[in-house]
Amino acid sequence: MKKKNNLVYGTADGAKTTEIRALLEPRPLQEIRLDKQYEEVDEVHPASGVKISGKDLEDVISGAPIRTASDEELEKARKEVEEELELGQFETQNQGIVVKADSLGSLEAVMREVKDLDINVQKAEVGPVKKSNIAEVQNENPEERAIIAFNTGTTEQGKKAARDRDIKIFQSEVVYEIIEDYQTWKEQLQRKKRQKALKAVSRPAKIEVLHDHVFRSSDPAVVGVKILDGVLNGGGVMNEEGVSIGNVKSIQEQNEKVEKAEKGSQVAVSISNATVGRDFEEGDVLYVNISGKEYKQLKELSDLLTAGEKNILDEIVDIKDSKDPHWKL
Repeated sequence: MKKKNNLVYGTADGAKTTEIRALLEPRPLQEIRLDKQYEEVDEVHPASGVKISGKDLEDVISGAPIRTASDEELEKARKEVEEELELGQFETQNQGIVVKADSLGSLEAVMREVKDLDINVQKAEVGPVKKSNIAEVQNENPEERAIIAFNTGTTEQGKKAARDRDIKIFQSEVVYEIIEDYQTWKEQLQRKKRQKALKAVSRPAKIEVLHDHVFRSSDPAVVGVKILDGVLNGGGVMNEEGVSIGNVKSIQEQNEKVEKAEKGSQVAVSISNATVGRDFEEGDVLYVNISGKEYKQLKELSDLLTAGEKNILDEIVDIKDSKDPHWKL
């Protein structure tokens, strides 16, 4: 490498060139990262440590390829750097998280792990997390409103934007730790999403109407019931023959409204479109009337159901199948 040559270096925008102003070697037996006094030389040889001073080097990427070349060989050197930069590019998608790292080597290490785990990545680049990176992920799915920053920091504007827009930034100097932290956070979000979905669907339950607990016979009927099994959180109810009775509008336990009642609980329920003595009697056993759409949702959320709910769902399916084999469609 000679001082009189041109320097070709890699940036995020491709290969750039500049004139070499100085080649600086550390003093003998000194560490290049620690030595503050250098010897200026006209050329350096293979395996030498060197600092290069030149104009407009702010955009250079850590770990990117460089070449030195005379004016005659400048275009060839530029093409070589461009080709190496293309080899260092990573496959990304139209949506997903952003991955940042301190060098191309670090970025490659992270992207290798990300690919193995099928994590969607829309951008992978070297440098600190910036405000623009926050904007890139703010409209993504909740579990992709995140940035993985391996061995690199975040600008002050980036930190403020992340706080204001509730974007999660995962930072670490250990690649496995940062990926594990992201995966754990993602799984927690997905579980919360599934739990929210479970609240919105009628859960399987089997109830018994208690004797001497009719508080109102109709419009709506208000009766005391015992949860024999499953979880009651509302929805339609039917009898043991699969005949629709009405809809549970509210549940009260000890005069307090509750969202759900579990096995063994005794609660008061309000049932619209039903009349005690006509549609059902004291002592009757009723089931939640699961719709075909709700059945599909419950199967998708089956890992969140109790063992009792799964058993009652099987009973409900048997009752409804005997009445209409096509009800799930």
